[in-house]
Amino acid sequence: MGAALYWRRRTRARNGPPKGSPIVTGTIGSLRRGLLLVSLVLLGTAVGACGGDGITPTPASAGDDGTLVVVNRSYAFEPRSFVFEAGETVEFHLSSTDGPHTFTVRDLDIDWVVAKEDEPQVQTFTFERAGTFKLICTIPGHQGSGMVGTIEVR
Repeated sequence: MGAALYWRRRTRARNGPPKGSPIVTGTIGSLRRGLLLVSLVLLGTAVGACGGDGITPTPASAGDDGTLVVVNRSYAFEPRSFVFEAGETVEFHLSSTDGPHTFTVRDLDIDWVVAKEDEPQVQTFTFERAGTFKLICTIPGHQGSGMVGTIEVR
């Protein structure tokens, strides 16, 4: 290796590439584009987490036959809010679209595991006391990811 090439490599290693070289421009440009992309993704996530379309869905209640279908899926109950009358007996038809979940209302001693199966799981419950109760999935991480709901008993 010639002396001039040796000194050029040694100087470049110590001081980095010369200013304006394609290496510097490409690296900084890529870094800026990457930061912009990450910023946009985070902004979109924050806006999406702030609250949907602003429409509050009507709470579900049992049909005339006393049955109610509830679908458990990734981080959501469908429907997510319910209204029942004190003394009402409801037959829940619970299904899961993607794996195990729970339908848990601790204040009412409801804790049903819902597995992904071909047929819905059927559970019957009589609501005896009035109040508003928190519905959650107790699978680790699901409640924190938004798998919550409410049951109002009038």
